[in-house]
Amino acid sequence: EEENVRARSHQYAGGVTLRSLWSKGFSDLTISRALNYWDTFVYDASGDPYYTNKSTEVENTAKFDGVFQFSKAHELSAGVSYKQVHADHNMWAEADTLFVWDVADPDSFHLDTVKDTLKTYEDWEDNEEVHSGKMAAYAQYKWRPGSRITMNLGLRYDRFAYTGHAHVGPRVGLSYALTPNTTLNAAYGDHYQSPDYVELTAHPKNETLDYKRTRQTVFGLEHLFREDTKGTLEVYYKAYTDVPVPKAWTTPDPFDSFQGERVSEGEGDARGIEFFLQRKMSGNFQGTLSYSYSCLLYTSDAADELDGVDLGGRRI
Repeated sequence: EEENVRARSHQYAGGVTLRSLWSKGFSDLTISRALNYWDTFVYDASGDPYYTNKSTEVENTAKFDGVFQFSKAHELSAGVSYKQVHADHNMWAEADTLFVWDVADPDSFHLDTVKDTLKTYEDWEDNEEVHSGKMAAYAQYKWRPGSRITMNLGLRYDRFAYTGHAHVGPRVGLSYALTPNTTLNAAYGDHYQSPDYVELTAHPKNETLDYKRTRQTVFGLEHLFREDTKGTLEVYYKAYTDVPVPKAWTTPDPFDSFQGERVSEGEGDARGIEFFLQRKMSGNFQGTLSYSYSCLLYTSDAADELDGVDLGGRRI
C-alpha cells in the first residue's frame, strides 16, 4: 500500500557562562537548556496511520569547570555537572503480519510459518516519561616532568538515577615533543554513555539498561607548519561492549517480535585513521581540511546460531 509521511520537528539550545579568573587559574560556571521535539505521522492512501510519534526531550544542565596551575610542571583540571532530564514519549506502531517471498519460487508470497506458527506482531506503544537526574564529575592532572614530555592522568564518574547505574572511567595520555614543532601523542581511556531516552522507555524492562562502554586507544602525530597552520594525523581503535540492542537480535529466530525490548549485549569494534589540517585566521584567509577512514565491525552471538539455517526461502 502507498505510504505517506508527515514529519515535523524543532529544537533549540542555549546557555550562559560566567568565567572567573583566579591567581593561578580560572573557572567556568555554565547554565544551559536543550530541547528536541518530534511530530511524525505515517499513513496510507486512505489516511489510516501505520506509525505515530509525538515526543519531547528536555535537558537542563548546570556545570562547573576549573583549571588551576600550581607551577609550570603541575596543572589540575576538575569539574562537576548535574543534568535534569525530562523526556515525554508518545509513540505507536500498528500490528503487522510477516509475509515471506521465496527466492526459489518467484510466484510465492505467503504467510511465514517458521516453527509452524504465523508470525504476527501486536501493536507497540511507548507512552512513558523520564524524570530523573544525571550527575558527572571528573579530574585531570597534567604533569610536565621535562621540556619534552607531558603526561595526563584523568578519572571521570557518571551516574544516572533513572537506571541506577554508575561508572568510573580512567584516562591516561602521553605527549613527547620530537622537535619544537612536532609532537607524538598517545592516549587510552574508558568512556561510558547512557542509553538514549527512547531506548529506556520503549519497554518496561529497559529501565535497567546499562551504560555503553567504549575502550579507546589513540596514537597521533601533530606538526606546527607555521604559527597559524597545524596538522594532525591519528590512528585509533575502539572496542564497544554493553551496547543496547533489540532482544530479538540475540535469539535464534531473526523474526522474533521486537516490541521495544532491548538488552545490553551488543559488542563491536572500530578502527580508523584521521587527518586534520587547520589554518587559523591570518590575513584574509582561514580554513580546515580533514579526511577520515574507518572500519566498524558489529558482532552478535545469535548470528553464529543462524549460520546456514533455512528460514522460509531465505538463507542466513
